[in-house]
Amino acid sequence: MITVITDIDCPWCVKFHNEIKYYVSEKIKIRYVVHVRNDKAMKKLFQLGVQVIEINRFHLLNKEKNKNS
Repeated sequence: MITVITDIDCPWCVKFHNEIKYYVSEKIKIRYVVHVRNDKAMKKLFQLGVQVIEINRFHLLNKEKNKNS
């Protein structure tokens, strides 16, 4: 397992995230620690978090719907 300290505005972090499939294919587990350098990045991170919550909610609702069908 590796721990990645990441910032969504960091170009090196973006490069790493674009290469993540390689690490997953090698069965390397990744733990993320988010580092926010400024208010703009914090706002982006918050918006991303809201989107992730909505996507997870959508998948859970569909899973329940299919389970009850």
